[in-house]
Amino acid sequence: MFCKNCGREIPENVKFCSGCGTPVSPPSQTPEQPPEPPSAPVQPPVQEPETPTDVPQENAPAESAPQDDLTAALEAAPETAETAVVVAPPPEIQPVPSDGAVPPVPPAPKKKKTGIILLAAAAAAVAIVLIALLVKLLPSGGSGAFAYLTEDGELMFRADLKAKTKAVELSDDEPGNVYFTADGKYIYFMEGDGGDTASLYRMETAKAGKKDASPEKVSSDVSRYSVSLLPSGGAVYIRGSGSDGQLRCFDGKESYKLASGVSDFIVDEKGTYAYYVDYTETDSLDGYSASLYRIQIKEGGEKERLLK
Repeated sequence: MFCKNCGREIPENVKFCSGCGTPVSPPSQTPEQPPEPPSAPVQPPVQEPETPTDVPQENAPAESAPQDDLTAALEAAPETAETAVVVAPPPEIQPVPSDGAVPPVPPAPKKKKTGIILLAAAAAAVAIVLIALLVKLLPSGGSGAFAYLTEDGELMFRADLKAKTKAVELSDDEPGNVYFTADGKYIYFMEGDGGDTASLYRMETAKAGKKDASPEKVSSDVSRYSVSLLPSGGAVYIRGSGSDGQLRCFDGKESYKLASGVSDFIVDEKGTYAYYVDYTETDSLDGYSASLYRIQIKEGGEKERLLK
């Protein structure tokens, strides 16, 4: 008896083919076929057997079921690696010869031009550093004027950056702490020997360099870091230091006192109120108490305690 599937000769009364595992029908249900000579192989079933889905294909080796899975995994790995290799490398950069010769590539002229511009900018920056130690630019609402300190300690002013515009000297007596009003109309600066206090001056920028025009003195003994300019062109400042500090206001014409015993303050954006802390000696462990006050920026302005 022979297997219908693979043509292998199998003994009688077996239920499955020993070659391919196909169930064998009993002789009573299937008419007995005449045995074919062993020398005549059944070619069609051997060449193209009806194999299950898990049997290797025609081009795979005989013992290739597990090998196909491994091959598929190995084939998938190089694809992943190739993808990483294609994406990861940076663009190739051609080396530049030591003699400076560069192939005629379009970006080359742009790079040279950019280098020249950067070199010119760097040279200009170095020149500015050598000429001036401090530069204060006017706000956007100003005229584009600026002031600077030279290496010789002179405070210079220029109305603009035009070549024909001459710089005007404002002070050569140890000037510093330069301030501009928001509209650029006035410039404030200090003169002193580098101590905690100095003399405060103001100059109208439009009159700088004019005949018989000179800065006006606002006050002496002004704390260097306690000056706040007002939108009106005036200034609020502290005269003196420590517990003797006096909060004062310059309205453009004269100065007057706002409060005493002030060491620091702030001014609101509109220039209407000044806020400061007043310290009073007490018998507490700290030895003093602090209160927050607000005062109107005007002569005889009302004082109000906000926090204690």
